[in-house]
Amino acid sequence: MRRQRFSLQPRAIGLAVAYLLLVTGCSAGTQQADPNNVVQAIRELSQSVGKLSKSIEALSKAPEGDSAGPLRDAGAADQALIRELERLEEKLSKETMWPRDTESATSFRKEVETLIGELSPDQQRRLLDRLVAVRWAAYIFSECYSEPNSSDQAEQQKEQLADLLETRPPGASEQLITLVNRRQDELAATVPMLRRKEAVEAATEALHSSDIEAQAAAWQQLKDLDISDQEISSLSQTLRARVLEAELQQQCDLWRAQLERLPASADLVVRRVALAQIYDQIIALRVELTIAETPPPQKALDMISAMQQEVERALTSVASAEADLDARRRREYQRWTLQQITAYEAHAYGKVVDEIAAKFRSFKEPSEPVEWALLADFPAVRTLLAEKTGLKIPLDAEGRVVLSVKLQKQIYDKVWSSIGWNYQKELAYLADREAAVRFLLPIDLGLLELPVQHLYSKAFQTAWKNAEEGGHQIELAQKTVTVKKTSLRDMVVDGGSK
Repeated sequence: MRRQRFSLQPRAIGLAVAYLLLVTGCSAGTQQADPNNVVQAIRELSQSVGKLSKSIEALSKAPEGDSAGPLRDAGAADQALIRELERLEEKLSKETMWPRDTESATSFRKEVETLIGELSPDQQRRLLDRLVAVRWAAYIFSECYSEPNSSDQAEQQKEQLADLLETRPPGASEQLITLVNRRQDELAATVPMLRRKEAVEAATEALHSSDIEAQAAAWQQLKDLDISDQEISSLSQTLRARVLEAELQQQCDLWRAQLERLPASADLVVRRVALAQIYDQIIALRVELTIAETPPPQKALDMISAMQQEVERALTSVASAEADLDARRRREYQRWTLQQITAYEAHAYGKVVDEIAAKFRSFKEPSEPVEWALLADFPAVRTLLAEKTGLKIPLDAEGRVVLSVKLQKQIYDKVWSSIGWNYQKELAYLADREAAVRFLLPIDLGLLELPVQHLYSKAFQTAWKNAEEGGHQIELAQKTVTVKKTSLRDMVVDGGSK
């Protein structure tokens, strides 16, 4: 048994010394120890107590001659240090002797740290339970009488006190626990007051600056407080107005920059669509402000109203320009239609039938090549002549039909040898139909002014009558379905485009 106690002694001493070194290393000799280290040390202390308890109990029961025995005589410990420890314990035993403010709490903690620092490792090991209790109380006083400078510090202090309660040593004073609970309640009441004070200070400072981000942050901070507080409500409304006005000003500047980037030479449709998009954004923002729970400041409403009027003026200007362009295009359409009617009449049956007959008569004794534009302008007429004569009638490199002397003679011989073919009428009716398709069918009757409509109707009636006589009404009717109508946008005028 003697050997067993001897083998246990160095293990117990080592654990005790390591434990106290951990505790004293966290904050001994300083008044401003890191609270997180303090709490961590106390947690580890609490976890180690259970493991050490049996060893300490065994050591405390060792024989008098054993170096692990209790402090019974002056040779085992410095009696002055023991008396200092007893003095500190006496302070803890009498609530009237407790520290009552930050200064006295700091002084008490310093006394505890000084005592622990003067004890040898062996003495620390022997007085382990008593030192733990005294030092835990010193931390309690230090935290309870420390005044937080901010709401975050107050929250942190509450958490540290809660951790101290969780790590309290066995047999901890109920009076100390009551002190901690009371201080926690005080801190819980202090946090909202500190938050209000911080929010008011931040709001006041932000109002004296032009930093919109600082004003927005201060406003957000006020929104988390009791809005029924008159000072908070007033500051919140002022900051909200500032922030809203600044944000609206930034948005209006962005819209104006977009307007400036839209060139005046841009297509009117592009300008109208771009302006309409900006206008829709403005109206959407006005609706959002209108239905907001808190009415926006009048200055903000005036600002966005002015922006809306600016865009409306731009839209009106574009609408006026579009109306002017439309009018010019309509006038150009009438002029173009008259040209189309004239072009048809130049190729109508009554005009070309005599031309064709005269042309054929000239082929009897040709003296030089001759260009025949009718065949180049209307491929169907050229194809019909080629089929009837069995001759090839080509286009030259420039797209013209130039008949050689030989080809003229051949055409003449073929035509006059074709018994029963009324060549000039058949070719003239076909030319009339092709001219109607080319010049009349692309015209949109709905876009014509009344006088031009009458001229168009007269020309088309002629074409329809000639198509009936030439047997081309079906083909002409089919073409009215397939030929694309010319629109106003197809008219090229100054200030517009196709």
